[in-house]
Amino acid sequence: MNLRKKFLSMIFIPVVLFFSVIITYSTIVQFQKSSNDAQILAEAVSKEYAYLVKGQLEVALNTAKTVSNISSEMVEQGITDRKALDLSLRKIIESNDSFYGIWVVFEPNSFDGKDAEYAGKKEYDAKGRFTSYWFRDGNQIVREYFEIDQVYDPKNNDYYTIPLNSGIETITEPYYEEVEDGKKVLMTSLAVPIKSGGKILGVAGIDMTLEYLQSFIKETKLYETGFGRIVSHEGIVVAHPDESRVGQPKNDLEKVLFYLKLRV
Repeated sequence: MNLRKKFLSMIFIPVVLFFSVIITYSTIVQFQKSSNDAQILAEAVSKEYAYLVKGQLEVALNTAKTVSNISSEMVEQGITDRKALDLSLRKIIESNDSFYGIWVVFEPNSFDGKDAEYAGKKEYDAKGRFTSYWFRDGNQIVREYFEIDQVYDPKNNDYYTIPLNSGIETITEPYYEEVEDGKKVLMTSLAVPIKSGGKILGVAGIDMTLEYLQSFIKETKLYETGFGRIVSHEGIVVAHPDESRVGQPKNDLEKVLFYLKLRV
């Protein structure tokens, strides 16, 4: 699926330390306040934005868990209706404006054992495997399916292969996604394995853009020279007052006054 090409490398970790909210200040201009006051203010601001970030991510991760649970229950109860699950995915993204995309990918014949019946039909690939991806395209919500070769591509699709092989929930490192009109947007994926009977049947996930974090950071003021930034676990800048820095490795020359690591 073309929309899922990654423009930055993606790193997945079992227990995710996803974002660090960092308050920095210029080494050239000194604070007019005491360093103690600055530390207290930096800590308060960091915690405020850390909780905002955590709240957004938890909503997405919990939704991915719900989709995983629904999928597992359908298989276990023998209610393997592809259209019903497809409709559920669409309704979920329609009611969550913060989600860019929602998806499920099942291993061959792991949902209903009927891949052959769907092979080559509309909305399925040549082998009929059940995959579904609903995403926002401008003002519309549209559907695509995943090509088999694409979901197993380790360079671009660890969002699928890592939770599939490890059996753990995964949040990806930020990556650039090409959306409408060729625009590239910084995003992350939250993926949860679909399990039943001790086996992993596939993966369910939510894709989120990270643009909202930029507005948080632009509002962060710390005296005359202070500012906030948000970086990923691997040091990629997710939000920064200087938008040219977004998507780039963090600059350690910026003096860090306070940082708060965030677990999701």
